[in-house]
Amino acid sequence: MADNNQQVKEPVLDERAQNAQKEFKVIVDVLLVPLRTDISNQKLPPRRRWRGGCLLELLPDLVPVPVEESGGFCNDAGQLVVKVENRGNVDAEECVTEVRFRGIEEPSSLQTPAIPAGEAHEFEPFEIPPDCFVQVGENAVCDFTIMVDVNNQVDELDKANNNVPGQCTRIG
Repeated sequence: MADNNQQVKEPVLDERAQNAQKEFKVIVDVLLVPLRTDISNQKLPPRRRWRGGCLLELLPDLVPVPVEESGGFCNDAGQLVVKVENRGNVDAEECVTEVRFRGIEEPSSLQTPAIPAGEAHEFEPFEIPPDCFVQVGENAVCDFTIMVDVNNQVDELDKANNNVPGQCTRIG
């Protein structure tokens, strides 16, 4: 009769495999911690909140966006219109927005006010430096980059969307 109660000997793992096994156990332990929806928001760090059983990071997200009327950053008068939107879920602090024009050494700095979550701030239109324009056929073109929070004053969800290139064309 065969003995079905034989002991199976565990294989001996090398050091790398042992470390990987330890790391895996830590990950599993973290994943097995249940998300509790009854935890008070005051017990969490200031930028974290529970919503529907998930822990959310609460941060602003500043993005330069085109103006609705033109779909771009230039108005009909040939001026630059800078609009900054907060796509985050909390208010954004004050910061500095810069516009760098091609061929112009000194950027234009705009003091950006605090922007509530889901809101936007549109700056007064301003003149584009004439030296930025380069003749392309019959028209003159000015390339620029709008950079929101250029001094990294605001802790954000996504810093990758802070810079947007643009172009304005002067006809004739």
